[in-house]
Amino acid sequence: MKNLEGTTIMAAILVFILLTTVSTALCSSVGVKSGDWIEYDLQVSPAERTQRVEFEGVSGTALTLNITDIRLGTDITPGTEISSASVEINLTTTDDFLTTGFLWARAFIIPNDTRVNDSVYLGEFGNETILGETTRTYAASARTVIYANFTFGLNQYTLYWDKQTGVLVEGTMSFGAASWSLSAVDTNMWTGGIGWWFWIIIAVVIACGILSTKRNAIRKLWRKPDATVTSKTPPK
Repeated sequence: MKNLEGTTIMAAILVFILLTTVSTALCSSVGVKSGDWIEYDLQVSPAERTQRVEFEGVSGTALTLNITDIRLGTDITPGTEISSASVEINLTTTDDFLTTGFLWARAFIIPNDTRVNDSVYLGEFGNETILGETTRTYAASARTVIYANFTFGLNQYTLYWDKQTGVLVEGTMSFGAASWSLSAVDTNMWTGGIGWWFWIIIAVVIACGILSTKRNAIRKLWRKPDATVTSKTPPK
């Protein structure tokens, strides 16, 4: 039984490692899938609008993004769609498109395996270096993010990307007293901050618990006296 128990635990550990490896491999270039979306609060002085980015198609490193501005300032009825554009980008090429905000399309997504000190291509911004990693809250969830800070033209930019998905979660541009900014306020890519790995650990723990219970039940059966054996009184 000890061998069986050890084998079972080892198998559970191997399954966990395998699932982790497979998940990492599948997300090694792009951490989003078709149907994912993220919505930002976009502050473009002196106006305010909501910007929504939907990943309509994802095939390897090729993505189709639909970028929509939903409202603008107080002179237009809130909820009015200002503009909507569908753009195609590929993370292995240098193509790029200017959005209706203050960023190019390439800034909205980077490879999800990007790490500190890596260089990422951001379209018209060129290649920029990831300066650090931290934890910040976006769309009601604490996320591990990586960031870059750089100057382009006369403007100063600071951009944050979600490390797990590679999606832009915050960006600011400043020039003197003027500033533009966006910050993620809603998405279907994460909820509550519990990742897939949490549920795998729970499943492994439950499986080990069930196996342990069965093992104890079998031991009790082995220790139970055999009811078919009757005692005999030795002859006098």
